Amino acid sequence: MVVVADGRTKDDEIPGVEIGSHLARHGLEVEVRRPVADVANMILSHAADNAVDFMAMSGYPACAKFVLGATVPVLMVH
Repeated sequence: MVVVADGRTKDDEIPGVEIGSHLARHGLEVEVRRPVADVANMILSHAADNAVDFMAMSGYPACAKFVLGATVPVLMVH
């Protein structure tokens, strides 16, 4: 799981920890990381490094560039 946060969080809050914990309780392997570089390239590299065959992401118009460059199927939810 990769979480991309816009920086508008509480100081003591780490984006993705709650959903990561929930998914882990259901048997999924979860690693929560905060991107430090180009987000689209980081996500694509993560997918390639981990042999990801499917991605799900919340969709916003700014994600179109990433989706067009994706090398695996992407389910977008708005």
